[in-house]
Amino acid sequence: MVAFAYLTISPDDTQEYGQKMLPCEIPSEPLSPSYNHSFFCCPGKVGYWISASYKPPGEIIGFRAQNVPLGYNETVVFVVYKKTKDGWKVIYTENDWHAEFILPPEQNVTYALSVYVFDKDCNLIDSLYSTVFVPIQDFNAEMYLDKEVYKLEKPQSW
Repeated sequence: MVAFAYLTISPDDTQEYGQKMLPCEIPSEPLSPSYNHSFFCCPGKVGYWISASYKPPGEIIGFRAQNVPLGYNETVVFVVYKKTKDGWKVIYTENDWHAEFILPPEQNVTYALSVYVFDKDCNLIDSLYSTVFVPIQDFNAEMYLDKEVYKLEKPQSW
């Protein structure tokens, strides 16, 4: 048996980043990397791009759908989760086919990006998953030489 906890975004949860209210509940933590892929799938379905990998603070991350059929009215929600010591925290949501989020100045942070597709009854149809890591931006390096002065030596002739 598999159980998921879901979260309804309230105005109090969304004031910090100016998010929109959502008509459907979203998972309180990211779902596993693969759901059922009935929507984001094969030729003829909606294509997509989603951010992933290492990013510096202040970078724009996001999601964009392509080949969306005209008049398609499913609910698509882009969610950014931040990894905390206690689990995951929803820090941004956008109810759109194209969503962007500017990473905060924090470093050494892991974010999970999820896109959820709901039908008109708020049943989860499909999801995408990606991770973004913001490493520490500090670099400490030192270089030492074994001499103070180096002289050019002629190469030996062949």
